[in-house]
Amino acid sequence: MNKIGFKNFRRFLDFEPIEYSDITFLVGRNNSGKSTLVKALLLINAYLKSGQVSKLSFGNNVLEDANIVTFDRAKNRFSKENVIEFSYTIENFTISIILSSEEQKTDADIHVFSIKDKELDYEFLIEPQLDTVSFIKNTAESEPKGFGYILLGLETEIQKLQKTLDTSGLKKSSKEYIEILDRLQTIKLKRNILAHKSDKIQDVDGVVEEPTEQYGEPSTYSISFTNPIHTTLSGLIETLFISNKAVHDREFKQRQKGAKPNQHFDKYRAFHEERGTIRDSFDKLEELLAQTSYYYLGANPAKQSALFAIRDKNNALAQAVHDYHQLRILPGDKANLFVKKWMKDFEVGDDFRIQIYGGEAYEVKILSHGTEIHLADKGMGSIQAMLLIMRIAVIIEKTQKEKYTPLVVIEEPELNLHPKLQSRLCDFFLQVHEKYNIKFIIESHSEYLIRKSQIWVKKREYQHETNSNPFSISYFDKTWDNIYQMIYRQDGIFENEFGEGFYDESAKMTIEML
Repeated sequence: MNKIGFKNFRRFLDFEPIEYSDITFLVGRNNSGKSTLVKALLLINAYLKSGQVSKLSFGNNVLEDANIVTFDRAKNRFSKENVIEFSYTIENFTISIILSSEEQKTDADIHVFSIKDKELDYEFLIEPQLDTVSFIKNTAESEPKGFGYILLGLETEIQKLQKTLDTSGLKKSSKEYIEILDRLQTIKLKRNILAHKSDKIQDVDGVVEEPTEQYGEPSTYSISFTNPIHTTLSGLIETLFISNKAVHDREFKQRQKGAKPNQHFDKYRAFHEERGTIRDSFDKLEELLAQTSYYYLGANPAKQSALFAIRDKNNALAQAVHDYHQLRILPGDKANLFVKKWMKDFEVGDDFRIQIYGGEAYEVKILSHGTEIHLADKGMGSIQAMLLIMRIAVIIEKTQKEKYTPLVVIEEPELNLHPKLQSRLCDFFLQVHEKYNIKFIIESHSEYLIRKSQIWVKKREYQHETNSNPFSISYFDKTWDNIYQMIYRQDGIFENEFGEGFYDESAKMTIEML
């Protein structure tokens, strides 16, 4: 099960987590927030792949293509808080990310990076701005007792810091004023976001002195990290393990010498004895993240050009041709046969040939009915179909060699395609998923594409108890807070209805003609 949710991000103040499956369609009216979900996935993936814990960058090429670029473009314009939150679930792990920044900045500070394993009921909690990493093992389902006291303490500290700012007479540009203000903002974030967490125990040497048991509930082990080497996720977790072992071994030796047992020694030992299970869990998460790679195929109308310049970064087809050619795919190779098959299915032609000129530009010719024609001289629908097919062929070639699972995010693949070929898109996505284990999230306005998925559900009996339906549809209604899943019946018909302006539009026009 995979889920994505967020707060204060672009269109949504509060986007409750929704599931996405093997082939997920995002459907809804313009400006309903479909692209916001796409951008959230891209942002989370870019952060997790970066290897850095304390910073998130909006400036890589994929995010620039998705039109994020700076923090003010990412933050909801109606939000009163300068904070964005993300929730991302992959199998039994839930990752939470909380960040803040300033307008026009191309990166953000990470305040919280949390990893929860629901099966083992534990959490790794990393707070880069407080230089702490913690392991929290829950021992009960309920909230810790004394919850109100934590909030009360934070509120008291906030009031003291605010009073200091108001009465100190410090200039707002002074170093002292800025330091106090930074501390105030950090504590406010902790109040708003982390009040339910256990207090942290820090040691400047990066060694845990004592675990705490907050009000008889979670057991928490925390360390501080000051060495930049350990600011990667795996480095921080490894440091936590090393520190716990050091403390456990030290306490164990002292007990052997007859020293009075530390009251928390049993918890050191319990954590120490579980380290194999905990490490296996974290290794599983790392493997899941490493095996999943996101590809973003934006809604880029193809250009009719006789030559495709290698350096033309604004021409998606030129880049697709270049990527394909760079892989040195030969006639008869799997990727080549893939392109030829789907060229025919999408009525582009029977075969193709790529010619490079001076290492600067490509010419693509289509073989059809025994004659050659420039791809640029084909209709826009054929050019658009060729763009999609070549992009997917490149992804297949790369992922089959490197053995990881791609998730391809596509915006409006139906551009310039007539209705028959729009419905054929559904066959394309389904067959690519089944044969190459590629997953899709597809933003679309095509009624024909969705209707074809209903036919597949009925023909394959996907909704029967023993089967698994690869399709899911998230409908974004015209109100931003009304997002729901369309439910397939066994006969392919939906149990619920799309909002106004999608399936009902053709029926309305038919009635008008009667």
